[in-house]
Amino acid sequence: MKFYLHFLFFFLVTIPFVSAQRVSNVRAQARGNIVIITYDLLGTISGQLFTVSVYSSHNGMERPLTQVKGDLGENMKPGPNKVIEWGTKKELSNFDGDVTIEVRATLTYSPMRFTSPQRNSLHKRGKPYKVTWLGAIANENLQLELFNDTARVFEINRTPNKGSLQWAIPLNLEPGKNYKYKLSSVDNPSNFAYSNTFIIQRKTPTWIKALPLTAVVAGVIYYIISSGSDPAPPDVEKDLPLPPNPE
Repeated sequence: MKFYLHFLFFFLVTIPFVSAQRVSNVRAQARGNIVIITYDLLGTISGQLFTVSVYSSHNGMERPLTQVKGDLGENMKPGPNKVIEWGTKKELSNFDGDVTIEVRATLTYSPMRFTSPQRNSLHKRGKPYKVTWLGAIANENLQLELFNDTARVFEINRTPNKGSLQWAIPLNLEPGKNYKYKLSSVDNPSNFAYSNTFIIQRKTPTWIKALPLTAVVAGVIYYIISSGSDPAPPDVEKDLPLPPNPE
């Protein structure tokens, strides 16, 4: 987050600033030789921590300001109306002119939270599915694993944090209703999260696979029954006529 200050005998004038992703609504006010800088620190998920520093163009933005105190440094939590006091007299003892100030916030810790799969959603073996989550630091090395209840059954992948990963469910996994993912930081294993539980099914239901065999068995049974029935009785021969009486 940048904004511009004009110093003339420590008289402060502010002009529009350029916004940044994690720092917004920067304001500045002069109180004698002290400049009060206020800002909002933005987070995307509860529990994130930042390191906040303030830079000035008087040294080419090469080093953070040292004569500062307040809401800066390590382990800063997101929130509005953060306040930093800057002692300009010591920092700019021999300076007169335009100064650009930049408040920088670097994400240093972020919990994780799954956004998919949905609870009790159906997944079929052999089909690809996309797993998504929020949190972690950009490109942080993460480990994704598959659990069945409390037992780990598959180590899926180690991947830089991109917020998602697509993988195909193995064909040899047992169907079940208590599957879930675990996502953890490789460098900080205490930072982890579990997904909702979901259901893994066979790619083709068993009853559909059994249909051809059932049809064959039914055909054989029908043939046996029809072949084993009593044959129709033959026609009964008629009585032969009696021979004529001799004369």
